[in-house]
Amino acid sequence: MNWIERLLDFFRGSAPQAPPTATLPSNPAKRPVSKEEILEAICEHVARSSKGKWTAGRLVPTARMLDEGYIDSFSLVELLVFIEGTYGIAEISQVALLGRLATADALAQYVADQTKATV
Repeated sequence: MNWIERLLDFFRGSAPQAPPTATLPSNPAKRPVSKEEILEAICEHVARSSKGKWTAGRLVPTARMLDEGYIDSFSLVELLVFIEGTYGIAEISQVALLGRLATADALAQYVADQTKATV
């Protein structure tokens, strides 16, 4: 088990809860969710995680999130936990997020495809 997997295990057990006033998308019924809805949620999450450094509107969906500084290794783990908690998709690897799912756009498309496949 590498350090990222251990960190993911840690966060899965003690992920911070959103404040009661926050509105996070949820998919409890496993309904298909559009790529656009997911992309918006990912950008909002990344912006919240940046603690004021970025706003959702300033994020370029086709830019590599780590390369542009939108996320770091810690917020990458938070993003994985967010995707798992919101959409029930736990099988995204950190390798995929560094490669083919490195952009918010690609990640949103993957999540949309997975939610359609699990309905």
